[in-house]
Amino acid sequence: MKPKRCPLGSWTWDFQANRQYWSDEIFDIFGLGVKKPDFQHDDLINLVHPDDKPAALKEIRLAMRNHLPYSVEYRIIRPDGAVRYLYTNAEVVYDGSGKPVKMLGTIHDVTESKQAQEEIIFRAKLLDSATDSVIVISHDNKTIMYTNETACRSLKYSKEELFAETCRTLLLNRLRFWCLKRTSS
Repeated sequence: MKPKRCPLGSWTWDFQANRQYWSDEIFDIFGLGVKKPDFQHDDLINLVHPDDKPAALKEIRLAMRNHLPYSVEYRIIRPDGAVRYLYTNAEVVYDGSGKPVKMLGTIHDVTESKQAQEEIIFRAKLLDSATDSVIVISHDNKTIMYTNETACRSLKYSKEELFAETCRTLLLNRLRFWCLKRTSS
């Protein structure tokens, strides 16, 4: 069994030769079986998702124009059709006259964390739309981590007020309210 590589690779873009040199990890990230010794910039750009291409190219241009490092998140479409989310950090190297010579960077495949984030958002939307009260508390039973609007209405608290409360204080306040209500009836 082949060991799984880290989803992080490095690259160099030589501007004069218009060639990119990739670490083996980047070939794996991009789903490319054939490891060419060098790549042209267009080889990479052709793999970037069409909706993300303009923003990614804009970041590169801004970095070169303003002599700043850049970071950009974008999607690629691998040859097998799989869409991957990537995060790139890069920096331009200049010669003595200020002319850009090369760019050095890293690419991190953040697909798994992006999918987990989307799953959390999906589940939060489900909980928000629930007609039952939902309150999620921390593992130590001290902090309220999440609440839906139904719980806020039934407890007569705003989300901000609930998040500011400790679970103990909230329960004691509710218990006092319940006891007062019972003794007054």
